[in-house]
Amino acid sequence: MYQAIRMNGVRAMCSRLPAQCGFTLIELMVVISMVAILAGIIVPGMSGMVARSSINTAEQDLMQAFRTAKNVARDRNTSVTITLVLNSRDITLTSADGTFNQTVSLPSGTAPNAADAYVFNPMGLVDKTGTITLTSTRDNTLTRTVTIQTLFGQMEGSS
Repeated sequence: MYQAIRMNGVRAMCSRLPAQCGFTLIELMVVISMVAILAGIIVPGMSGMVARSSINTAEQDLMQAFRTAKNVARDRNTSVTITLVLNSRDITLTSADGTFNQTVSLPSGTAPNAADAYVFNPMGLVDKTGTITLTSTRDNTLTRTVTIQTLFGQMEGSS
């Protein structure tokens, strides 16, 4: 009744002749449709997860840029300016004496929603307090804020 056949080194049982063993077209169509249904469920959730991850990373990168500016200002005894450009991913850090110039790029799909500049003096104090709001260009409802709370440059993120 059942023949034992060997295909690619694997022993299999087949009720038909060896040339007739395999998958039917209906079986293949059922598997392909199940994969398509699962992909349709998973892909929208993944895009939202990517947008949330990008905005959270942008918040952490912005806070790190402020920490870097504060430390460079104190270590090099010079003023350091952080410049944010409206709807641009790039944040520039420049020292007054010209010895430090760095550009920090936020993750794609994120940007501050206002142009602003903050200056850290040689003692590490910032010239003003304020709130910077980052928005996701993939999902406008996703925002994160970074608040510069005191002149000492203490920061608080929204996440």
